[in-house]
Amino acid sequence: MKKFLATILLAGALVSSACAADAPAPAQLTRFTVDVDYTTAAFGAVNSELNKGTNVTVFGGGVAGYANLDLALLPILLVGVRGGYMYCMPAAADYVFGALKETDNASLVPLEVGVSVNLEMPSMPVSVMAGVYGGYGLANASYKIDNTVLSQTYTQAYSGQSVIGEILAAINFKLSPGMSLNINGGYRVAKIAKMTLNEDVNYTVLGVPVSAGKKGDVSKDSSGNNLEYDFSGLNIGAGISMGF
Repeated sequence: MKKFLATILLAGALVSSACAADAPAPAQLTRFTVDVDYTTAAFGAVNSELNKGTNVTVFGGGVAGYANLDLALLPILLVGVRGGYMYCMPAAADYVFGALKETDNASLVPLEVGVSVNLEMPSMPVSVMAGVYGGYGLANASYKIDNTVLSQTYTQAYSGQSVIGEILAAINFKLSPGMSLNINGGYRVAKIAKMTLNEDVNYTVLGVPVSAGKKGDVSKDSSGNNLEYDFSGLNIGAGISMGF
């Protein structure tokens, strides 16, 4: 009898283990993703102004880091928030026969909400995601001016904001039930129509202070129009996701 009971208990344990192995993984209600991307940006108006100088380096590529926190409403439908930081490689130009050397920097902080669809591939540790996000973009830019004639250097720091939007897609490769790597890409629309000076800027000539801009001044092009900073462009990169 003891051998019989032991056999029954052992068989029950084996069946329970097999059922547990075949059971689907618990549904993940939350997903946190961090991406590091290469990004492009249009900067049409800004680059046009830079090209009026010499020894020009225009704005083009940059790097960006993003973090997403998504909640599952349905097995394939997620809603979430997205934030990050986009840094553009510096631009530069010389003016007045090299007497003025300008170095420009620009960055964007996107703050967005959105929805995405995540489709699991049958019998494969792979899923495909596509989403749409929208929100607000906070832009910063600076012009560092080196006046070689007067031996003066000063920096004009500008900021602006506008509504932005993104279309995103990613292929996720599962490493474990709770973790995956991704290859991602997307397109961003982010046009900042007006950038304003953050603070008064002054320099001195023979001990006399000279204004290089007042707080609230709007960045203008050579025709006197507001200078648009267009951060629109493509993202492509990789990231890691954790599900809970």
